[in-house]
Amino acid sequence: MNLCELYVIEGEAENKEEAIKLTSEVLSANGAVKEGFWESCVEREKNYPTGLTEYCPVAIPHTTKDFVNKDAICVLKLKNPVKFASMEDWEKEIDIKTVFNLAFLDDAEHLVLITKIIRGLKKPEFIDSYERCEFGCLEIFKEMEDCGDTRVEADLMKEMAAELVPESAKHLDDVVKTSKYIYYDPDTGYSGLKKTYNYENNICNAIMSRV
Repeated sequence: MNLCELYVIEGEAENKEEAIKLTSEVLSANGAVKEGFWESCVEREKNYPTGLTEYCPVAIPHTTKDFVNKDAICVLKLKNPVKFASMEDWEKEIDIKTVFNLAFLDDAEHLVLITKIIRGLKKPEFIDSYERCEFGCLEIFKEMEDCGDTRVEADLMKEMAAELVPESAKHLDDVVKTSKYIYYDPDTGYSGLKKTYNYENNICNAIMSRV
C-alpha cells in the first residue's frame, strides 16, 4: 500500500449521511476526491453497509476510484453515535462512534486497509481508552466462550485484558462494572457477556418453572 494522507477530525452528525458528508468535505477541501464522492459513498452504503460490530463501533464508508484524485483517509470521531447498518447483518443497525472514510486510487486497497484498521483499533489515536479497553475485554470473553467457559473470574479476565490492551488497563474496573455488554456479579466475582448470561438465566427459569 502506498503512503496516503490522513486527516482526523471531531464532530457531530444527526445520521450516517451527515457523518459521511463531514469526512467527504475534508477530503474534498484537500483535493483528495472529486465531485460526487459523498453521494457515491452514501449510495454504496445503502447496498454494501460498512458498520463493523456492536463491540467495535466503527464504520468504513468508501466508493470506487472513479471519484478519487489521490489516496487519503479521513477519520471522524463523533460526539454522539449515529446508526450504520452492519456489514455482517444488513438488517441490523449499529451505533457508530468512529468513521473512517477511505479514498483510494486502487479499489483493492480498501480490503487491505479495512483489515489493518481492525487490527489497529486498540491504538490511542483511533478510539478512546474506555472503548479500547471494552473491546479487549469482549474479545477475551468471546474466546473463553469458544472454549466453553461462559463465566470468568473478573480478576483473571482483567489480568488477561491488561496484557491485551495495556495502554488502557486503568479503565478495566470501570469497564467490567459499567459496560452494557458485560455482566458482573460482585458477590461471586464472576463476569461474562451479558447476552449469554441472560440467555442462560432464561433457560434455567424455564426449566425451574416445569419442576
